[in-house]
Amino acid sequence: SRSRQALSEPEGRRLLAAHGLDTGPWQLARDPEEAARASAELGAPVAMKVVSPQVVHKSDAGGVELGVDGPDAAREAYAAIAERVGGSQPGAEIEGVLVAPMAPRGVELMVGATVDATFGPIVTLGAGGIGVEVLEDVAFRAVPVTGLESHEMIDELKIAPMLDGFRGSPVIDRERIVEVLLGVSRLLEHEPRVLELDLNPVIAHGGGLALVDVRVVVAEAEDDHDHPRHRDEEGATGIT
Repeated sequence: SRSRQALSEPEGRRLLAAHGLDTGPWQLARDPEEAARASAELGAPVAMKVVSPQVVHKSDAGGVELGVDGPDAAREAYAAIAERVGGSQPGAEIEGVLVAPMAPRGVELMVGATVDATFGPIVTLGAGGIGVEVLEDVAFRAVPVTGLESHEMIDELKIAPMLDGFRGSPVIDRERIVEVLLGVSRLLEHEPRVLELDLNPVIAHGGGLALVDVRVVVAEAEDDHDHPRHRDEEGATGIT
């Protein structure tokens, strides 16, 4: 079987954006000064996450800082992340730190994709965050997913009532969730190399959706062994 390769989060976000999915504002900072600038441009407070091929579990490695408020704090957070990751995983190559606005509170969802041996690519929607393991509240459909099927998937969830202003919380615009499901379906149709996709959590809030974490695993191209993987900006949108 073909070997698997996890894209970095910036690569994953660019791939989603190339297929019309809005992953929200974010920047890749390659040093503390860039982190300070990104924080100023994005507005405070921000979340910062290490980008490194060797670091899979970012928070376990000390590679995450949340609620970073202002350029000075971002500068310090970058240095702290680099130091902690270097200590917990010596030799890890740090490509930079992803800086994104902190997501508002809301309903945590998970949107995912897997490739089933029988049905081919499948899109999943479920309760997100830690709810994934606890609630096992998931709906799935085979690609291509229609708008109607997307609405059905939302209705099937046990947590669906939480989207409708449950106990005074904001009413969530379900069309925004449908857009993401259709976008993921489109991506799977056009990118046969995508083996796995995990958007968790996707926070549904009064103003829309926030894609907090993006994980994409692809099959290596047959000729990748001859060409070391290039991380240049040009090839970053698609996985050719």
